[in-house]
Amino acid sequence: AILEGLSEQFGLSGDARYEAVEKAAAAIEKKRADLLKQYNDKKRISSGHRNAIRDDLLERWPDLANLMTPQSVKLVSESSDEFIKAVEAHPRLKPWNKAEKERDAIDEERFKLDKEWARRIRFLRAHNNVVLAENLRRLGNADDLARFDRIQEAESGGIGVEVDG
Repeated sequence: AILEGLSEQFGLSGDARYEAVEKAAAAIEKKRADLLKQYNDKKRISSGHRNAIRDDLLERWPDLANLMTPQSVKLVSESSDEFIKAVEAHPRLKPWNKAEKERDAIDEERFKLDKEWARRIRFLRAHNNVVLAENLRRLGNADDLARFDRIQEAESGGIGVEVDG
């Protein structure tokens, strides 16, 4: 049932479904790796902007290095307008925000690809389980087949299910 349902979702039929899904999973994995590299690049850029802003603010208000000092508390409470204006006027704020938005978009795309990849891996695993079950039946070893069935049952259950033998 899983194989047929996923085959329908993927728009596949016939005997070459496994190879098609395997190829699609590999292509998705490559895209995931590319997006991870892009994500890490944006993270590095974003961190550079954020650190520059932080360093400039610390240079202007050294007491910010320890947020528990009375001067720090005063800055973020009584003088918060001055602090906010300094942050908003910083030349690296817009590039930092842009890098963060781009990183978020990449992360969202990665999440979508992760779900697609997982669905294809699920198909491949289900296919392999069907093939293994059929091969065990053909071999006729009742103990191996019973053990495989117990494993399948445990995998379809919840956490805490024990498999003996």
